[in-house]
Amino acid sequence: MPLSSLHLTSRRRAGRAALLDEEEAVLLQSGIDPGAVGGPGFWFLPGGGALAGESLEDAVRREVYEETGARLSELGPVVWERHVSFPFDGRQFEQHESIFVIRTTRFEVEPTALTELELRLTTGYRWWPIPELAATTDAVYPPRLASLLEDWLSLGPPPAPLSID
Repeated sequence: MPLSSLHLTSRRRAGRAALLDEEEAVLLQSGIDPGAVGGPGFWFLPGGGALAGESLEDAVRREVYEETGARLSELGPVVWERHVSFPFDGRQFEQHESIFVIRTTRFEVEPTALTELELRLTTGYRWWPIPELAATTDAVYPPRLASLLEDWLSLGPPPAPLSID
């Protein structure tokens, strides 16, 4: 790998929240890659990178509040983990994600502190009923989210985080 490529790669830990409401719909954000003008849109779980010295739990609480306005208290255990590599906004990311499933009452999304990049990224929010999520042809991250949520609902949380790479 050329030395210049190493400098363009951002490595980070990230926490994400699968927020499930009382009707078993999950909240997703929609977005575009601001560095890929005209590129396809996608749906993803709220959350993001942990700051230096910040726990994943605190990162999830902070990111979800900034992105949706929801204040989370109890998160429960990490349910899924994945390692992803992806280009975004002209940079390459290597990211280890820990994903929490959190029961919540449906709320109106009111972002409180989107960064300049998040403002360029985010195109909307939607509560997705799991059957509709399973049927969509839109790109959803993490992949297979609908079936993962169906398993979680029918089997409960796994005894240890499952790798969904």
